[in-house]
Amino acid sequence: MMGLLPVLGIAAIAAAIWYGVKKAKATPAQAATEPPAPQEEALRKMAHIAYGLYAAAVLFPVTAVAGVILAYLKQNEAQGTWLATHFRWLIRTFWFMLLWSAIGMVLFFAMVGWLVFLVAALWYIYRVVLGWVSLAERRPMRMKGDAAPVAQIGQQG
Repeated sequence: MMGLLPVLGIAAIAAAIWYGVKKAKATPAQAATEPPAPQEEALRKMAHIAYGLYAAAVLFPVTAVAGVILAYLKQNEAQGTWLATHFRWLIRTFWFMLLWSAIGMVLFFAMVGWLVFLVAALWYIYRVVLGWVSLAERRPMRMKGDAAPVAQIGQQG
């Protein structure tokens, strides 16, 4: 039975990655009529670095702190662009993961904390993969409460 848990964990992680990639490809791409501005490209590189730090947090959790600091620092520069949605996505991912980790720690002694940790880890991997794939394909992230449709984000005057 104990040998089955790592196999199930790996299968669940693979499923989360597969679903994240599938979901990212289902989002309509932003129309690019002209090459990106140098500032936009620099912000895009910073977002890639933040996603990389989040991915590294699976092995070294402290890198997520560096990633969220980077997201907060670049969030204001990205206002009015499609990249602002990615920095907001990263910030929300960090704080919700921190919340679920705290809940998992509290419930750990009630023998359900490991399940909370597992679900939170899969959710975290899903969000990092979905965001990173969308960023690579130059698509904004759609979140509940967004007023503008995805295709119009960053195209408003």
